[in-house]
Amino acid sequence: MLSLPYAYGEREVAWAEQVVAQHPDANIVVATHEHVTPKTVEAAAARSNSSRWLSHADLLWNRVIAPHRNVVLVLSGHFHGLGAIVTEDAGGIAGHTVVEALADYQEFRTQTGERATGFQRLLQLDLAAGMLAVDTFSVPLGASASHPYDYTQFVPENGSDDIHSNEKPWNVLDRGLQQRYTEGDDAFAVPLVLQRAKAVETDAVTMR
Repeated sequence: MLSLPYAYGEREVAWAEQVVAQHPDANIVVATHEHVTPKTVEAAAARSNSSRWLSHADLLWNRVIAPHRNVVLVLSGHFHGLGAIVTEDAGGIAGHTVVEALADYQEFRTQTGERATGFQRLLQLDLAAGMLAVDTFSVPLGASASHPYDYTQFVPENGSDDIHSNEKPWNVLDRGLQQRYTEGDDAFAVPLVLQRAKAVETDAVTMR
């Protein structure tokens, strides 16, 4: 697990290059604050390079992710919503499939307008099939799909009592859902072949 901080720069990218190169036999997951932008009704998910001058997704892709067969998965948040990019033969390396995934539920609302949905994702690797299965669930809501809670966001506040602002959750609910996602964005499977299958086995039991 390779974790990069918020607003990383050249120093951190160089460090990440070094770590990845030093562990050629590892299956590496990169976690960073912001990397993928959400899928919307109009556009697919994409790598972010211009968010407040702090996103460097292409830099990370070109130097750390694509050239190294051992980097298989990138996880990020920051942008409110969901998105995934699957690239096969990344960096021109045969069999190098990379999944870049975004899941950020912080502006999703309960059906009373609260930012308290509690959604999480479960990632399951099927080594034999070479697949990554993604499931979404909320324990407090007893829900296995987040899209019914993706209400319209970021409406400017102008002081009017009827403005559909995030500060007035009853109006957010009145405005309705964004309709960006479906069941297929909450539960899906994508190809993900690890460089080396990893397993833990017991080879001995000793009693003293």
